[in-house]
Amino acid sequence: MPQYIDYTTYNKTLMKAANIADLEGNPTKGKYYRYRIHSIDLFVNQKVVYKNDIEVNMDSFSVRNILFKYKLRSTFSFKNVSNSDIYRLSADFILRQGDKERERYSMNCVNKNRPLFSNGGETKQFEVRFGKNIFTRKELEEYEIDIYLYKDPKYKTLVATYRLPKKSFDNTPKSK
Repeated sequence: MPQYIDYTTYNKTLMKAANIADLEGNPTKGKYYRYRIHSIDLFVNQKVVYKNDIEVNMDSFSVRNILFKYKLRSTFSFKNVSNSDIYRLSADFILRQGDKERERYSMNCVNKNRPLFSNGGETKQFEVRFGKNIFTRKELEEYEIDIYLYKDPKYKTLVATYRLPKKSFDNTPKSK
């Protein structure tokens, strides 16, 4: 899984191999190693999001009690702490109970018109409304929200997992 591999060491190794090939009088092999470094950099920049590149903030969370059912709504924002700008980013918010996925909410977060700039660039807030009907508070305490970010759907990265805040259960308005 490329999103879990740090390619810095691999690139340094390839650069040393290219330098050794040049010193041994084999510039074709050195050129090949440098090409590999360049192609890996392009791949990583265009398709891979690392967990440490993005900070996820849960800005708000609410639980509504409507007709004996609990509805979940939360607001998230993302902060880019990497060294490169991000021009394409999507997110999957997955509501799960234990190991079972109960609901998936997908959205496009960043595009060319709204880039996520490096070193502290922050997205606007994204509101996520889950449609799953939850009937008891005990069941509500078992749910978690997983957040996967990706530039390419093949390479999704789990960047955060949130348990539902217990204080939100105490402040839920009563339905009439």
